[in-house]
Amino acid sequence: MKARLFPASTDQPTTAFSFGVLKDFHLQTLELKKSAYDYLGGLTNNANPDGVPNPYAQFLRVVRVWRMLMMHQRSGQAHGIDTFFPHRPKGNMAVSCPTCLEPGVNMEEGWDLTDEDLKHIIQLYKSINGNFQLQKKKKNDDPDDVALMEGLGYFPPDLGYQEYLKRVGESKECTCAHLNAVNMQDKIKFKNCDITGVVGIECRHILIMSMVDLQKGERCALHVLHSELFTNI
Repeated sequence: MKARLFPASTDQPTTAFSFGVLKDFHLQTLELKKSAYDYLGGLTNNANPDGVPNPYAQFLRVVRVWRMLMMHQRSGQAHGIDTFFPHRPKGNMAVSCPTCLEPGVNMEEGWDLTDEDLKHIIQLYKSINGNFQLQKKKKNDDPDDVALMEGLGYFPPDLGYQEYLKRVGESKECTCAHLNAVNMQDKIKFKNCDITGVVGIECRHILIMSMVDLQKGERCALHVLHSELFTNI
């Protein structure tokens, strides 16, 4: 690491990627949406491409860890930012809105003594919105694929969320003739989907505050849990 080389494994590594390559790919994949496959292809010797070892699998693994480390650094977690913001969740790496009022950050002392007729000035406005296009089809997932930042960003820890969904149970079929579209949506649009969309809470400046996956359409229980999770943050 001191040589600015990121090893591809922790046990006797024989392959490493320079910090410059990782930083350049991180920038290109964000700005140009370039895939790792295309990026590595551009670095390959075009005169003899078959003579170059294929580090694709190792590169994907290293890039994932690199992004996680960059998030720790840029969110301030690597520098102990939680000691300066004790009211925020520990380890949180979500981007906070710099404009929304937040006690201890951009509000003067005594804000809680504001007169009743002026309290609208210090209100926090939130809205809930869903997106049914961000779906995930059922597929065979890698059992060794683990989250590196579970519960530290915008989504809650998956284990607690799934336990809550089991207690809620399945939605009842809609019997209203005017809402038959709901039943057809579950049968056609959401067929073979593990996740049917996402719902998020955002501030008035359109910065996402928290999100949850949708299961079987727009169940009210998910919104209730989402609001409860955000209230406790």
